Amino acid sequence: MVSPSRTSFGMGSSHLTTFCLIVSCLASTVEGVNVAVRKSAYQTSTDEGGRAGRAVDGKTNGNYYAHSCTHTRNQADPSWRVDLGQSYWIDRVVIFNRQDCCKGRINPFNIHIGDSAQVSENPKCGGDHQIDVSQRSISVSCQAMRGRYVGVRLPGPSRTLTLCEVQVFSDVDECLTENGGCDQFCTNTEGSFQCSCDSGHLLNANGLACDDPCLTATAIYEPHRSTVYVTEQEPDVCDNEIQEGWYRFTHAGGTIPTSCVDIYRCSTEYTVWMNGSHPTDDTIADRMACVNTGDGDSCCSDQYSMTIQVKRCPTPGYTYYVYKLVPVPAATNDYNDYYNYYYEEYYNPESNPQPSRCTAYCAGDSEPCPNGEEYNVFHRACGNIFPLFSDNPVLHPPEHDVTANHVSFTCEVQYDPDDVTAWFDVMFLFDDVYYPDVPNVTLTAGERRAKMDASHLGLNQLYPNVPVSWPSKMGKDVSCQVRSYWEGTPDVKSEWQQSNPYWAGIEAPDTAVVYESDDHYRLELTSTVPFVCEGGARRARQCYVDVPLSFDANDDDVCVAEGCQV
Repeated sequence: MVSPSRTSFGMGSSHLTTFCLIVSCLASTVEGVNVAVRKSAYQTSTDEGGRAGRAVDGKTNGNYYAHSCTHTRNQADPSWRVDLGQSYWIDRVVIFNRQDCCKGRINPFNIHIGDSAQVSENPKCGGDHQIDVSQRSISVSCQAMRGRYVGVRLPGPSRTLTLCEVQVFSDVDECLTENGGCDQFCTNTEGSFQCSCDSGHLLNANGLACDDPCLTATAIYEPHRSTVYVTEQEPDVCDNEIQEGWYRFTHAGGTIPTSCVDIYRCSTEYTVWMNGSHPTDDTIADRMACVNTGDGDSCCSDQYSMTIQVKRCPTPGYTYYVYKLVPVPAATNDYNDYYNYYYEEYYNPESNPQPSRCTAYCAGDSEPCPNGEEYNVFHRACGNIFPLFSDNPVLHPPEHDVTANHVSFTCEVQYDPDDVTAWFDVMFLFDDVYYPDVPNVTLTAGERRAKMDASHLGLNQLYPNVPVSWPSKMGKDVSCQVRSYWEGTPDVKSEWQQSNPYWAGIEAPDTAVVYESDDHYRLELTSTVPFVCEGGARRARQCYVDVPLSFDANDDDVCVAEGCQV
């Protein structure tokens, strides 16, 4: 339903159903999983019914007559082994000893782990082990050992082997559960795991995510780093204290040159160039960065060279590069300057000594734009430092979408619709005041129209006694203001440009004269904004129109107010 009004919004009650979910899980511990239980087991001989499988039946009862312990004949070097079915990284082996008699008979014993079915051929876990006869079990750490077979062997002649349970705990492979949380590659390690990334990405500081430096690099817009710019005055660019990290030069032709650059170029004194070509694939490549100090014939002194990284970033229409840069050395060609700088830095750091020569990375080979202009990749020419509007923005009257039962205002930016590099911030105002409940809009890549939900005009309050979500803005001038900037330089923005106002409210004559002789008087009210009231709110009488009426001071006429109907 569409009707003229000042708005007030409400909500009916909501009913939430809570579901309780009981999950039954297989038991394991953070220390690992027993991978030996109920696996196939073998021993060199069997006596008194003590078959090999009893040692992996999951029972740790140490009384032999509970039928849960193994028993070999008396022989030289008796052994027992379990076949785990596949090779595991082993964390530890736990052995439960017989308790009803013969507690010391197992000492000393060896544990062997490997992929051979012959116990003695596999590497030992430690040396000779001993179980304290006062203890029913022993846990032996076997970290960093891997194998399919775990065996127990008693070295020496005339030995009898009895085992009441053997537990083999493998290292948990965290990579099997949701890839360990890793973005790309997960490698299981002893007691832990390690995430890694392909050659075109970098592992995030959280150890899980893989970052693409093409997307995370810090933008540098400094056209005067161009190799054609001659430093005739005080240098503007010094990278002696640049923070190590990934950077992208966003000005025209923003790539580091791959051949020697003369000193006193690139708006600095000593120039830095890259010794090596740019990569042609999407991997991260190491390159040597050289400093030209103008000293002799060398353009890449060993004293000042450093390693940087570079990555190619292909996008539709063009390719750019990002660089992992490091602070450049404090180069100097004068011994006294060099000595004085490091003397002050060491003995008097409070003086904040500065290197005698400014050194910086060069980037690009285009002629820098004149002051007050910048290079525009869309127009392929120097131009204004931000987009210039062809006219003030236009606020259109509210529109009612019958299908969606929705009313909105549209702010239209007056600018070339084909220029995809121009971006705009849009803010809606009410009597020139910004209300935080109305979100701002950013228009990108050719967008020129921003919409505002007209529901923000009405009072939003669930019930009369609860806090107001946002206030009514009816009876105010609605307008929008816009500022512009280039995609590549979002920190350089124009001044705000404001649109035409649109008054939102209910229009009525200021004063109406009603005579007692009149049968009735028709007072016409006109809303400048369509009012949408959803069915549920309408039925709950939570959408309504307040029309306050004021009468003159004649006491005899008060009865007229009582007879008024709207």
